[in-house]
Amino acid sequence: MGSAILEPGVDKALSTFVVAAKTGQRIQIAGFHDAVGDARFNRALAKRRAEAVMVHLLALGVPKAQLAVSEPTMTQGSGSEAQARRVEVRVLE
Repeated sequence: MGSAILEPGVDKALSTFVVAAKTGQRIQIAGFHDAVGDARFNRALAKRRAEAVMVHLLALGVPKAQLAVSEPTMTQGSGSEAQARRVEVRVLE
């Protein structure tokens, strides 16, 4: 909680996106936050988390031109607040 440090094993989770980006597809990275606590802090944290994923993808050889980072979005998770605090990565069509 309150951290933008990536968990071990993230390379495996991101491998599909690395391959997609290297074949010319654009990748969107979106940070999300919950409604608990200070809204400004939450938006900044969601942005830092998305940027941490972007930096890691760059380190894995993804060209910067293939990456797009979205503005942070507040979500109300259907489960725990932790589910609302996340980063989503997807291939843009």
